[in-house]
Amino acid sequence: MKKLYYKIELRIKRIDVCNVKENDWTSYVSDGYAIIDGNTIKGFLTNDLIEGIISNYESMHIQLIEYKENEKDNFFTFSNFSRLIEFPNEYYLEEDQNKNISAIICFIKKEENVLRQKRIEEILKSVKALHQIIP
Repeated sequence: MKKLYYKIELRIKRIDVCNVKENDWTSYVSDGYAIIDGNTIKGFLTNDLIEGIISNYESMHIQLIEYKENEKDNFFTFSNFSRLIEFPNEYYLEEDQNKNISAIICFIKKEENVLRQKRIEEILKSVKALHQIIP
C-alpha cells in the first residue's frame, strides 16, 4: 500500500466538570498534515507531533506530543473505536488517561501533489527535531 497524505485538523476539549459551558469546546485547535502508511499515522500540527495506529480498520489510537518552547512537551493519548475507519472523515477520540478530555480529528482532504508530499515529509522531519525524536 502506498502512503496517503491528508490535510488534518485536531480540536481538543477539556470538560471542566464544575464550570460546564454550552460552547466550551476548544482548548486546542490546530491543523497540519498526516501521512498514513499501512496502519500507521505520522504527522504534525504546527510544531506538535501526532503518531498513531489503525487497528483492523476498527480503532484508531493517536498520541499527540504538544510542543512547549522552553518547557516539557505535553503528551496526550487518544483512542477511537468505530465500525470502520475510512478517509477522508472525522473521528471522535477520548483521552485514555483523562475522560474529561476529548478530541475530534478531521482528515479533510487527500494531498496528491507529489511536490507537496515531499514538503510534508520535510516539515515532519523538522518538527521531529524540535522534540528530539530520532527519525
